[in-house]
Amino acid sequence: MYKGAKLTIMSIKTAQFGSLLISTFFVYGKQIKVKNNQPIRFSIEYDGTVYYVEDVDIGVYVYSLKKESLQRELNENLAVVWSEYALEKNKNLTAGGKELKRNLLRLFTEVS
Repeated sequence: MYKGAKLTIMSIKTAQFGSLLISTFFVYGKQIKVKNNQPIRFSIEYDGTVYYVEDVDIGVYVYSLKKESLQRELNENLAVVWSEYALEKNKNLTAGGKELKRNLLRLFTEVS
């Protein structure tokens, strides 16, 4: 659709650009590992501006201008979510926080 001499973009579709695997990450020097020894696969999406990985169930929201930095960002995001929810006492969490904690503890375990 044209408006005057300029093209108006009606919608942008995302495209998949590979995936990231995670089987372990570290929080406060302790190793957190996937329980079933099967790495979790996160699809990398691109919206025309940024690359991103999301998983609402475990609180992962990672965005980057460079695809190459997503793995580091994912590791950091998981460490923050783990420390703020999985390690927190239930009495300090909202209902949504408790659900996030359950999802994290269902998938991951501390091994050292």
